[in-house]
Amino acid sequence: HWTGDNHASWEDLAQSVIDVLNFQLYSIPLVGADICGFGGNTDEELCARWMALGAFYTFSRSHSQRRSRPQEPYLWNSVARISQKVLGIRYSLLPYYYTLFYKAHCTPDPENPSATVLRPLFFEFPQDQKTFNIGTQFMIGPGLLVSPVLQRGAKSVKAYFPEGKWYDFHTFKTVSEKGE
Repeated sequence: HWTGDNHASWEDLAQSVIDVLNFQLYSIPLVGADICGFGGNTDEELCARWMALGAFYTFSRSHSQRRSRPQEPYLWNSVARISQKVLGIRYSLLPYYYTLFYKAHCTPDPENPSATVLRPLFFEFPQDQKTFNIGTQFMIGPGLLVSPVLQRGAKSVKAYFPEGKWYDFHTFKTVSEKGE
């Protein structure tokens, strides 16, 4: 499924996180947004950030209307590089995704976190009230935290890590243990 026609905007990029999480609550785990935006014209930075996020949607594709400028990743070298990197990560995670889909299929109860593939942080950390209003990060199953860049010009994000041992995906170094 997909979240519906969106627009090539930073607001719709941020909204896509909430949209894909909402579909999880409806017991529809295979969902994504139109990466880079369906309506309007994207730009290099927006498309790069959307590709970086969209690779972690359960349904991942770039799609636009005919009147929009082309937005294939190869049109910009930076977007092509980012796409290659994050899609490589996505492919390495496919066994994990398939396992989560199987569990979601076998447990079709939205009140049970294992019935979802993508999860708001509060599904995994219901005792941590700081997670209740976070709509800019999400979990892939119980083990991976995604904290995307959702603002133009940003070079980093201020992510919240609930209490527990967290590791950087690329370096395997401990990032946090305290809940910060």
